[in-house]
Amino acid sequence: MAPSSRFHDVFLADIRQDDTRFQITKQETDDIEYLACSIMETGLICPPTVWSCDNAYIPVTGFKRIQAVHTLPGVQSLVCRIMPADAGAACAVQAVADNAFARELTPAEQVRAVHLLSRFMDPEQMAQQSKFAFNRQLNPKFITALLAVSALPQKAIALLEKGLLGLKPARRLTGCSRQTLDALVEIFSQIKASSGKQLDIITCFTEVCKKENIASDTLFYEPGLQAALNLDTADPGRKADQVRQYLTRRRFPVLEHTRQQIKSCIDRLQAGGDFRFILPENFESTTYGVSFAFTTVDEFKQRARTLTSMADDPDLQAVLQR
Repeated sequence: MAPSSRFHDVFLADIRQDDTRFQITKQETDDIEYLACSIMETGLICPPTVWSCDNAYIPVTGFKRIQAVHTLPGVQSLVCRIMPADAGAACAVQAVADNAFARELTPAEQVRAVHLLSRFMDPEQMAQQSKFAFNRQLNPKFITALLAVSALPQKAIALLEKGLLGLKPARRLTGCSRQTLDALVEIFSQIKASSGKQLDIITCFTEVCKKENIASDTLFYEPGLQAALNLDTADPGRKADQVRQYLTRRRFPVLEHTRQQIKSCIDRLQAGGDFRFILPENFESTTYGVSFAFTTVDEFKQRARTLTSMADDPDLQAVLQR
């Protein structure tokens, strides 16, 4: 059963707005003028929750509402739901639920939520409370993984917050050494890549260091990698592709040599750019594809004749006999 609470007028001066221990959603710098006007016109439809602690009130929910009321001229107090001093755990659950039942939590918010709840309960207990707090069932293993992410350096958490680091890659980073972690976080701070590409970059980076027994800094400062990171482009996605390609070449030098040989053969087979060859990913398969465009029957016939002539081309034989 939830701890007993009450609604009461609370002086704004008694609310510690700088205490954000229960804040799950990152406070944005959005203009709260409209929110303040709405409160002035219609009142507080949903009063904030505060925790009575150490002769003051700690915000639990409604951070922006409290901030908005604070801007209203002549207003010195507002109605709040007051949680008792012994209700710290209940406040943490309510802080998470206030956001989770309004919308799906972002990965960064999930990490902050489990970090907050960990002050009052272990992963098993969090899993039991997850339906009421997270609006979904979480298992202890996943919660433990989120707790590990919460221990990453602040720069990594900031990337997670900005969407520049996916949750799965962040979880992978928790198993890296600090030097490797710092190098990868620096890479991700300069590029923009999907979660899958980030995982590829992490795998290639760590595998090269392990295989060649080199330090993370040595690989990070290689001219080729630095050239990719310092690429003169405003598109961070293009940088990401260059970084990924460089690290893939470093991880699979023989594969890259094969790729270049095949590319040279394919370039000679292009026949004026009329055909597009589809190569198997990382050449793990022996299935190739080819496509072409046409607008008339005559063009189709011409493409078909060209394809037939390719069958005896030495470059095609070289590709298929790799």
